[in-house]
Amino acid sequence: MDVPSDHIPYLKKAFDGLETGLAGFLQASALDWIIYDFASYWLSHIATKLSISHAFFLIINAWHAVFFGPASALIDGSDDTLMETEQFTIPPKWVQLPT
Repeated sequence: MDVPSDHIPYLKKAFDGLETGLAGFLQASALDWIIYDFASYWLSHIATKLSISHAFFLIINAWHAVFFGPASALIDGSDDTLMETEQFTIPPKWVQLPT
């Protein structure tokens, strides 16, 4: 289903509203794995807290994903470098290219 661009902020807000309920569901369930995408960015922290193995499903090229940071830092949330909008306008510290 395509969502008109002017409705996307509402979709994001509604999806974020799932966090508490889904956390409760996961805590009450005996899951082995969770596969999630970009929309549930908060799910990794919940799965880690509950000791549930999880995988991030991303349908973009690996070379594009590198600009978001090292995989280990993205998984455990230890690198908060890209928290400010301005950080997306300069080369990331982990990409050391001359241009």
